Formats: sequence, structure tokens, C-alpha cells
Amino acid sequence: MGSRDVNAANRQVSQLQYLLRRYVPSLAVDGQYGYRTQTAVRTFQKAERLANTGSMRTNADWIRLFERNAIRYGSTGNAVRAAQLRLANQYGTIFGVTVDGSFGPKTLKAVRAYQSAFQRPVTGIVNVTTWDVLFEGLSA
Repeated sequence: MGSRDVNAANRQVSQLQYLLRRYVPSLAVDGQYGYRTQTAVRTFQKAERLANTGSMRTNADWIRLFERNAIRYGSTGNAVRAAQLRLANQYGTIFGVTVDGSFGPKTLKAVRAYQSAFQRPVTGIVNVTTWDVLFEGLSA
């Protein structure tokens, strides 16, 4: 695995960690899928009445996590940071997206561009279908 693959994997874990903060606010975002992240996944799965495995291996896990973290213009918080992490990597220099947790005009433009590029409905809302591509198809 090259460094590019490692960076992508770390980014995906960081995105996951931001979304899991809805369930475990103190979870560190460090890009490492270690004991604390596994415990946070278990907390999420228990809260959502999903199979408590400690890993995000099923579509049901991802879909529920994405449903609970739908965001749109004006949203703030960790779910926005999770989206911005990917968008800043892809469109940061084009749209000036930064990871600040505020879904403003720059994030909105980047979301719409991302949706268009991946042939999703261009709504500007990050819902299940948009989260799926932001996580590079992990739920597929």
C-alpha cells in the first residue's frame, strides 16, 4: 500500500471519527482505527440497535450513520467537518473549503460540484447518497 492509500485510509477514519462524535463527543480525530474508535462504533451500534460488532462492515451501519448525519447549508459541527475533510482535499484550492465545521457558501459550492461529478442529485444537501461518495463508496 502506497502513502497515497494510507493517506486516503487515514482520511476515511478521520471522517468516521467526526461522525461518531455524535455518539461519543470526546472521541479523538486522529485517523487511526484503534480501540477508542472501535468502542465508539460499538456505542453507535448499541444506540442505533444495530449488530454490536465494533466494525463498520455492513451497509446498515453506514446507512444509519449517514442518515443521522445529514447536513445542509447553515449546519455546523462534526458532521460538517467530516464532509469538509474530503471536500477540502478534493476542492480546497478551487472553492477555498476549509475544515471549520461551518457549512457556508464555499462548502455548498463544493458539495454541489461533488454531487454533479459523481452523478448524484445536485441538492447541496449531504445525505446518504452524497455521504456514500464522500466516503469513497465504503458503504457499497
